[in-house]
Amino acid sequence: MSDRVIPHKIQKLIMKWLPVRSLMRFRTVSKEWKSHIDSPEFVTQYTGLHQHIFLTYDHPSDYQARFVTMLDDDHTFPLNSVYLSPPPRFLVNPHEYYHIIGCSHGLLCFYAYSRRGGSAIIWNPAAQRAFNVDVPMVANWGAYSTTLGFGVSGTDPKIVKINFLDWFDQLQSPSIILYQVQVFTLSSGHWRTLPIDDLPTSISFRKPDYCDYSVEIDGIIYWLATDRMAVGGGSSNLIISFDMTTEEFGRVNLPDSLVWSQNVLFLSKQGESQVVLLENFKDPNNEAYGVWTMEGGEFTHRYTFDITTPDKVFVTGFRQGGETLLEMTDDRVGNIVVYNRDSGRTRNIPGFELGGVGQSFSMQPYKETLLLYDPPSFTVQDN
Repeated sequence: MSDRVIPHKIQKLIMKWLPVRSLMRFRTVSKEWKSHIDSPEFVTQYTGLHQHIFLTYDHPSDYQARFVTMLDDDHTFPLNSVYLSPPPRFLVNPHEYYHIIGCSHGLLCFYAYSRRGGSAIIWNPAAQRAFNVDVPMVANWGAYSTTLGFGVSGTDPKIVKINFLDWFDQLQSPSIILYQVQVFTLSSGHWRTLPIDDLPTSISFRKPDYCDYSVEIDGIIYWLATDRMAVGGGSSNLIISFDMTTEEFGRVNLPDSLVWSQNVLFLSKQGESQVVLLENFKDPNNEAYGVWTMEGGEFTHRYTFDITTPDKVFVTGFRQGGETLLEMTDDRVGNIVVYNRDSGRTRNIPGFELGGVGQSFSMQPYKETLLLYDPPSFTVQDN
């Protein structure tokens, strides 16, 4: 009786269901398997079946970043947590402090800035592959600030860099350049400047010391921003969008209560399909948050929760089932807990006492990808 061999067509179908680590091992089985896994068609079509959470925080022993990934399911969360080795660039200069600026299609983007220029890292945590990008600054860096966004257009990772005027009293100067927008595409290895005619002249974005740079959903990047010359005086809140296909900016309407809110706003997302806006209410007795979600280009209030605790509370992110992950910190050491809005209570995660530096936690949902498995070898240039 001869051994039965699974037809190649069935083998290829099975591969679509496998995690990235298994696919990396199977590349060594045969030339045919390697050729199939490395093919542009398979790389483009492959998306991991399971939702993951990527969590980063600074360890209090050395203040260096730690990276943890875990499967976001109801059966094993977070018992299957895996600590990842950092990208090589993190180890070259430990004094560079990298913030996460976005996550898209299973790729993460980090950014560190300085007076001489910035540095970005595009990283595939599942395949443990990374690519470094030098980020050019404007000449008069003291008058400008920089915000960045990250996303994947088709299969091409993009970084969008906006240099905006930070000195409000120079807005009326006829010689001043209000904005400079540049886009980096990994396929080209070049930065190119975009003509700007669809951004209001008085918009200010978050500065580089904020971790919540942007959110990307379905090929569109969103930033929180402030209009410093709003109608009626004062400043107002808004959300600026950027379509990575058309490369055009737009504006997302906010309810009046958010437009004029004096509370602190944050952008987040649930899974890879839901934009979430958080409003942190100023309450001296407890930590209170309003949760809004975007549907059809409009934000709708979902619920408000508050927690009475002597610790400081920060929303880190959302699980795909709707539970909220919170950082609770005494300013020095923080930890991650799960908040259930139905019971109004928090619970610790058994076996997951991280003990990170306070306010250093950041979370991104993602699904595994094969993008960036073979990083390009070109040199980045600035046009």
